Amino acid sequence: LHDPVHDRLRLHAVSTNQPYRDKQVDLPVCGEHVGAQVWREQKPLVLSPLENVVGASDILREAVEDGIHALTLVPLTNGDRRLGILGFGFIAPFQPDGAALEFLQRVASEVAVSVDGYLARQALLHERDRMRVLFEITNALVSKLPMDELFSAISEQLSRVVAYDFAAVGLLDATTGELQLSGLHLPGDQIGR
Repeated sequence: LHDPVHDRLRLHAVSTNQPYRDKQVDLPVCGEHVGAQVWREQKPLVLSPLENVVGASDILREAVEDGIHALTLVPLTNGDRRLGILGFGFIAPFQPDGAALEFLQRVASEVAVSVDGYLARQALLHERDRMRVLFEITNALVSKLPMDELFSAISEQLSRVVAYDFAAVGLLDATTGELQLSGLHLPGDQIGR
């Protein structure tokens, strides 16, 4: 699947004879590996036998070691939205005919609809959570809490949508013109004032 933040393809592998492996494999979309080629050109690619692929990457060599001897890669696209690539591995050399390749592309099209729906739902849930946090921060700001309690309340709300290790507030001392560290907070635990 394409990670638009880092502009990379992240590999997720499923096998009928092995448990699901979500091994962290990231591939740059501008790279020379076969996945990037399918991503850029939006055309299927058949690699069979896999052992004969010139300049095979570590991932392809690992696939051969796992017993995969043919690979068919098709673009995973929903309309104009490129989501990634879908790969089908085979334990024996396999050259799909036109009808088989067309079918695999149709499968990829159906998977793309599901993936796109899932990603859209995740984005909406994330945005909903961010809006809730903004609402809660606004409530804290108008609550007239003392400064240390206010900062803790804001920090706790913010930690629900932003991963951070600590937060600090610096306030300008109008008399001295110096910036004073007013609060230091860890999500879930106040560590100083």
